[in-house]
Amino acid sequence: MSKKSICAAVLLAVFCATTARADSPAETGPAPEKKEETLSVIQTVLYLPFKSVVCIVGATASFPVYWLSGFDPQVKNDTAALRAQYCSLDYLLGSQWTK
Repeated sequence: MSKKSICAAVLLAVFCATTARADSPAETGPAPEKKEETLSVIQTVLYLPFKSVVCIVGATASFPVYWLSGFDPQVKNDTAALRAQYCSLDYLLGSQWTK
């Protein structure tokens, strides 16, 4: 349990530090594009586990809905579209969390 707490604390610290650095005024140093690229990579790494959970839970939860609807083709199309959106590589490896 303590290992999970330590891991959660480290992830929270990295996330807070990233957010604080993103909100801080610009410093002299690397070009702004380099900072944005680095921030984008960090956001991608931090968001990936959570986006993966969304994909897995959504894919798992969609089958009972399809089954309970009596195998309705419209429900199948809707759930397939949601899976295609939230399990795509563009979504999983993107640095933005779309709502």
